[in-house]
Amino acid sequence: MKPKFRSATGAIIVIWIAVMLIGIFAPSLQISDPEGADLTVPVGAICAPFFAAIATVFVAFWGYRDR
Repeated sequence: MKPKFRSATGAIIVIWIAVMLIGIFAPSLQISDPEGADLTVPVGAICAPFFAAIATVFVAFWGYRDR
């Protein structure tokens, strides 16, 4: 495996490890209305995978384009 491919693979792995850590440790958005109903939304677990998928596509495109 060429060094360029190794670095692209490592970058993609690091992106998804960061997503995992964000999902575990990121705070949640807690919304409560005057009637007493509470809603908890894990914002980090929703937003992080979306942007990580975009980053993965770009890293894979530039990292593996000579293959």
